[in-house]
Amino acid sequence: METFLVFPTNPAMIFVDTKIIADAPAETLVSGMGDALATYFEAAISDRTASPVLAGGLSTRTAQMMARLAFDTLMEYGVQAKVEAENHVAGQALEAVVEANIY
Repeated sequence: METFLVFPTNPAMIFVDTKIIADAPAETLVSGMGDALATYFEAAISDRTASPVLAGGLSTRTAQMMARLAFDTLMEYGVQAKVEAENHVAGQALEAVVEANIY
């Protein structure tokens, strides 16, 4: 990683065309899944050790909950999402995983 940017506010909206993601190489989706999975463990360690997060401050219960939900979503839908991506289908599993990857 070369840099980490911190913006003063979160985006008001995020628009994602999952058909474009479904048509991209499946490896790209899988890379996002790996990053999202790592987030769960990073958040848990940060919380347990009271270590500051990259954006500053300490982890919140909301952040912990979202990291856990992303982990659970990836465990439930990850394999099927990869199959959908390989077949260029923007199905329910791919939709769920893309949402988990973003959050």
